[in-house]
Amino acid sequence: MTENKKTINQYEYPNFIESALAIHGSVTPRVWKKVLAASGYACFISLLSIFIPSLSLPISPFEYAGVIMGLILVFRVNAGYDRWWEARKLWGTVVNCSRNLAIILTSYIESSDSEEIDKSLSLIAAMPYLMKNTLRGFTSTDEVKHLLGNNTYAQLQQWQHKPNFISSKLAEVLAQMQINGKLNQFSFLKAEELRETILDCQGACERILKTPMPFVMAIKSRRFILLFLMILPVALVNYSVYISPMIVTLVAYALFSLDQIGVELQNPFSIDNLSHLPLNDICNTIENNLMEIKNNLSHLPPNDIYNTNENSLGESIIANETIELEQA
Repeated sequence: MTENKKTINQYEYPNFIESALAIHGSVTPRVWKKVLAASGYACFISLLSIFIPSLSLPISPFEYAGVIMGLILVFRVNAGYDRWWEARKLWGTVVNCSRNLAIILTSYIESSDSEEIDKSLSLIAAMPYLMKNTLRGFTSTDEVKHLLGNNTYAQLQQWQHKPNFISSKLAEVLAQMQINGKLNQFSFLKAEELRETILDCQGACERILKTPMPFVMAIKSRRFILLFLMILPVALVNYSVYISPMIVTLVAYALFSLDQIGVELQNPFSIDNLSHLPLNDICNTIENNLMEIKNNLSHLPPNDIYNTNENSLGESIIANETIELEQA
């Protein structure tokens, strides 16, 4: 059960009551002050209504206003979730491209060229760590120090956009292997395509990071919440002076929570936000997978057994066509 829970969500309890009362990962600690202020305001209106009996409003308009406000907040949450989910898909692409790139390099390069393979896989493994730190605004490179040589690590410190440096360095290594005949044309082009895709994912994540939700949407939704919670206690005093603060507290908690959830989902990379993407785990997974591929994947037999010449397929087709013509 523990292993299954970790696979699904390490913070989501199987028991409904435990999940409902959980504090870790909840927005409650971030909205309780606003909820308390709304409750205090409702208590003030209830006390004021005792001295001013005419202080009341009909409740029916709030029924329609509540529906409209719910739709606005749901739209805000959905917009935030779309950003979160897009970021997760992009990092899934990074995982897949890193694995495929490692498989290409370990399969189509002879095992005797282990130095080139190790250098390439180290660069691929370092890329996600630097992508993560760039998205989180961190400048530290300690996580990749064990993956890079001293010269490469020293050059890395001089670059402001460090994923660009690693991608450029990997492109140089791939080009050199292709020039030296260690990587055929087809494998080189496919490896380049995967390298470009990883860097494209970094650019797409930066687009999410640097394009916040429209500020006008936040202003209107929060202004609506404020007006609703200021007028609602006046309408509830007709029913019960004592129950009104309790109802306002529950309504305020729901509204403020939905608004805060939309805020938390806007930036899926920041560790300060709730439910941020587990980028540390993803980076560690990529590195472990790449090292496993390097250590366990069998290499192709030498060229004298399997012809790896990029023109071999075309030559075979021409030979087959010649035989068919002779038979005809």
